[in-house]
Amino acid sequence: MRVATMCLIGFGAVTVAQAGVLQGSVVDLAGVPVPEAVVSCGEGALGTGRTLTDAQGRFLLDSDLLTSVQPKRRAFGAGLAVTGSEHLRLRVLDLQGRLWRSEILPASNGTWRLDRPTAALSGLGSGVWVVELSGRSGSMRSLELTPLSPQGPVRLRQVSTASAGRKSSVNSCQVRVRKTGFLPQTLPSSSSDSIVSVILAPDPLERRIDSVMAGLTLDDKVGQMTQGLVSGTYRGTIISTNRLGSVLGGGGEAISTFDDLQTDALRAPAKIPVLYGIDAVHGHAKMQGAVVHPHNIGLGATGDTALVRRLGEMTAREMWAGQCDWAFAPCIAVPRDERWGRTYEGYGETPELAVKFGSAYIRGLQGGRFDSAFAVVACAKHFLGDGGTALNSSTQKGAILDQGDVKASQAELDSIHLPGYVAAVEAGVQTVMASYSLFQGTRMHAHKALLTDTLKTNLGFDGFVVSDWLAIEQLDGTYEEQIAASINAGVDMGMEPRNEKLFPAALKALVGAGKIPQSRIDDAVRRILRVKFRSGRMDAPVRRKTWDAQLGGASHRAIAREAVAKSLVILKNSGNVLPLSKTGKNIVVSGTGADDAGIQCGGWTLSWMGRPGAVPGATTIFQGLQAAAGAVVKKGTAGNGDIALVFAHELPYAEVGGDTMDLAVDPAALASAKTAKAAGAKVVVVLVAGRPQILGELESLADAIVMAWLPGSEGAGVADVLFGTVAPTGRLPCSWPRTMAQIPINVGDASYDPLYPYGHGLTW
Repeated sequence: MRVATMCLIGFGAVTVAQAGVLQGSVVDLAGVPVPEAVVSCGEGALGTGRTLTDAQGRFLLDSDLLTSVQPKRRAFGAGLAVTGSEHLRLRVLDLQGRLWRSEILPASNGTWRLDRPTAALSGLGSGVWVVELSGRSGSMRSLELTPLSPQGPVRLRQVSTASAGRKSSVNSCQVRVRKTGFLPQTLPSSSSDSIVSVILAPDPLERRIDSVMAGLTLDDKVGQMTQGLVSGTYRGTIISTNRLGSVLGGGGEAISTFDDLQTDALRAPAKIPVLYGIDAVHGHAKMQGAVVHPHNIGLGATGDTALVRRLGEMTAREMWAGQCDWAFAPCIAVPRDERWGRTYEGYGETPELAVKFGSAYIRGLQGGRFDSAFAVVACAKHFLGDGGTALNSSTQKGAILDQGDVKASQAELDSIHLPGYVAAVEAGVQTVMASYSLFQGTRMHAHKALLTDTLKTNLGFDGFVVSDWLAIEQLDGTYEEQIAASINAGVDMGMEPRNEKLFPAALKALVGAGKIPQSRIDDAVRRILRVKFRSGRMDAPVRRKTWDAQLGGASHRAIAREAVAKSLVILKNSGNVLPLSKTGKNIVVSGTGADDAGIQCGGWTLSWMGRPGAVPGATTIFQGLQAAAGAVVKKGTAGNGDIALVFAHELPYAEVGGDTMDLAVDPAALASAKTAKAAGAKVVVVLVAGRPQILGELESLADAIVMAWLPGSEGAGVADVLFGTVAPTGRLPCSWPRTMAQIPINVGDASYDPLYPYGHGLTW
């Protein structure tokens, strides 16, 4: 405890060498420089300056690059004020708090500081020291390295009145220092005349990893790097036989029982628990009776990161009740083309949305830093650039954008698609899934410069990278060559359903042939074990049953209903036809999307592609409308009421199944609107879709248009807004095109003329 305290004492000590520049060095407890430590400053990924320490542990961070400018504050190093005459006390202590030098320095009226703090270290051994100057007005402390060259005498220097009152030119921010194997440190930036050091203490967790690694054979290690497939009732030995590190339930597989999986895992020689992964991308939606919250694009419209964090916490609890402990979520893609079938999986078209909402959901799932009992493992996906693929660049059958090539510049990749991962790593995400997509012709699963150099080194990600479903087999060459390329590039775990025997055997042979170095295997396994220790799986390989009664419960449904209401965007409201009255008018509802839970939930619900029809426990939008207004609301032909509530929808889809060149609005909705208009009814159009639709003539026919996105299981949230119980606050997280010819259209384009702009949303 004393060591940690003394380290924190020195945290006033990040040097301001010149205006806007933070300078210093990072060392361990023995004073040894720590190279490639990540030093960052700023709030949020878009406002973060970031650099790595060099081979001598030194760093220089240009804080003028920060876009998140905070108020400036008085520099710590401005000096100590003396009134009349006073004796200031100089002390030098080691990191254990032992006093090595004490000296009294006389000072008179004015403001004083040490001329050269390192002069106080003359004659002391090499290492890191705490130098303290104190007086009646306070104290100054800094961490100092023993100088390499002789220093002059210890003396005070008077600070001029102008200098003492001058404010630091560096933006005040939190400086964060991280390095795998060490405990991270956070400190405020400040001003000083000397280059001082940030001290990183070793992470005790690494010793536990060492102890496990020491007992592992190569068979154990390649098994840990393999993820297999399980489905339904499990009484097999596929985990123990192949020493698997993880299993997953795919889109078409029934969920297995967590404790049965762990029982088999503990039969293996190393007795290491498995992680059980699932695509819980909008709640634990594969589980019968679970709450399904809006897909990410709807959450991006809410503007409420605290709500999104609560949804992550809710999902984590439901995952424990539903047998799984690893969510392949959130997707933090930045969709730049609405024709992409995964558009609804991103929070919107700008990196700001990926930064804010992705990190919020991660903190919800993981309980911050696994400091909540319900925490599960999160997974940021898909690294990197999957939302920016070029049209017709995909080699997959039926795809036009999905799994395609990102042909943008490196600068565009870094500024649009990378920030979400910067924020995810800062939020402590433990796993990252590599993307099927390519960057400038190189498949991401073989892209060492991005997986290892950018993600693991430059961002300091210390969890593990998992491949996507059989994505390794999309690389060139034989199966063995594909494995070697992906593992050497930085993939740590292969998602290899139905290849549970082939993958580890091939991996072992590649190590024996020298085509994958043993050091790469050891690094991957350390990363996997680090996640298992942090998540608590190594200490408690049993399912946590605390939240069983909460699966699909009222409190969880209330959170999701709130999210639905906040996600709705009012695009048009001529004549204030909205909100609807619960009395006095006949409201006729038309359109299949109004009373079909499967449609309103969309893809990744109960199965991979989703499907129309019933979703256990769900409330359809029509049921919510009737609960709110009773007999005022009924189904029928659009022209038979005072108000025609016309629903237009997309059928459920996922991934390549949603790639399309036609986003024309549901033609049945257009026909209903025409019928209603001819009969003199007011027309309110509600869109149930994962992306903007080309409205065409419907835009002028409708008196009001509401975008409900894919709201999930709590359809009553739509009624909350339509009937005015909740005032609408949703704003478009994407630009709404006038025609297909306008796509792709994104805020910031040189020529920007959408039907509804990014951020649009009406209220009352």
